Amino acid sequence: MAASLQEELRAQREATERWIRQRQAELRHAANDLEARGRQVYAAAIRTGQQVIARTPADVRRLGLAAVTGQLPVVLAETAARKAAPKAQAAVRETEKFVRAVASPDAYQREQALKKAREQARAATSGFVDEASFHLADRALSAGGALAEGGLAGFGDRYSQNMDVKRAEDAYDQEHYGLARNAGRIAGVGTGIAVLGAPATLRGAVALTPRGAELVQALTKSRYALDPRGLTTMAATGGAGAGLVSQAVSDAMSGRVSPASGYGGAALGGAIDGVGTLRLGPVIGGGLGGVATTVAQDRFAGRPTSVDDAIDNAQASAILGGLGGAGAAYGTSRLSIRDKGNLGELASQMKTMARGDGVPYRQGRRFKLGGRRYTVTDLQFDTNQPGKSYGIGESKVGPTAKLSPRQIEAQARPDVDYVVDGWRYSDFGKMGGAAASPFAVYLEDDEPSAWGRW
Repeated sequence: MAASLQEELRAQREATERWIRQRQAELRHAANDLEARGRQVYAAAIRTGQQVIARTPADVRRLGLAAVTGQLPVVLAETAARKAAPKAQAAVRETEKFVRAVASPDAYQREQALKKAREQARAATSGFVDEASFHLADRALSAGGALAEGGLAGFGDRYSQNMDVKRAEDAYDQEHYGLARNAGRIAGVGTGIAVLGAPATLRGAVALTPRGAELVQALTKSRYALDPRGLTTMAATGGAGAGLVSQAVSDAMSGRVSPASGYGGAALGGAIDGVGTLRLGPVIGGGLGGVATTVAQDRFAGRPTSVDDAIDNAQASAILGGLGGAGAAYGTSRLSIRDKGNLGELASQMKTMARGDGVPYRQGRRFKLGGRRYTVTDLQFDTNQPGKSYGIGESKVGPTAKLSPRQIEAQARPDVDYVVDGWRYSDFGKMGGAAASPFAVYLEDDEPSAWGRW
């Protein structure tokens, strides 16, 4: 008896579940039919110039239901009324504004001035947030609004619509409050790049203070600091060379030949990039170089500077400089001891020439200390230091490298200009960043490439 009761209950439950599944399928089919019918109504309304609203799938299904139930004329009439309502409200506001202006002109002028000031502040704030976030704020707000409005279903369409609204608002601000918006954008791009490069900026600021180099040396656990002679010249020369190469690559990729003003601006911007990277790191240096390149090229060519181009180039150069710097620093740290030594020697040779001590020579690198004792130098050069007969360069890479006892003995000789360069991995990161950031000129180039775009 109990078994038959359980079988009867199971049969009833299965029948109920089948009914629910069938009902769900019917509802889905009906929704699809209504949506298809709504699309037909929307397409027909667009062709005939009728006012219609169908921003979401729910709006489309509502049109389809109205068509099936014979309520379509009423729905279209309500839509037209909603479309006309803002215009009528605007007309009423203009009338009220005119009445206030006639009744109390001073109060009206103060009200308008205050309103304009608020709009200017809003436009400046919007521009600041856009550039400080590297244009991610609008995307985040649009995505959040699209999710809040309907979840993942139809997310792409709602996101696109929200972004269109954001772009339209920005275009309105640029047209009506361009000065305020550009001021906010300039402040925003500077703030965004400064925050992104804050660690290197802090190290650079500390290094510029008295005894700051020793403090940075202690914090980075490096035994030796870089000899400063020739370092700025090396950075400026290397940066200028990177700017020239980047401009040549850009010309080759686009199939054109830039005028001398283009190469002059690229060299100047690259030099500023190199020095800025030396002092403040690859992100800040890249941003400064990007702005300088844009301004210099425009000035040399006799054309006004575009704020949009300057901001875009600054952002792209900062990002590319940061990526190049991080990659070069990490790559240097992964080299073998032999390769690190060769890289450090090459950098010290370049710095030796930059400070005006001639081309270093590597033949016969033994330096006699007395008797049969000697030390093998990394490089030797003709020093310009008064009272010094010999110039010896020693390059150390990484925090663990150190001078040998004989090298320390040679360093103590009063007649020797003994230059010790303690290269950190971050120093090679700066070189990589300064070499990479000028190539942002190609990333921001709107002209089509002769080789096609990817």
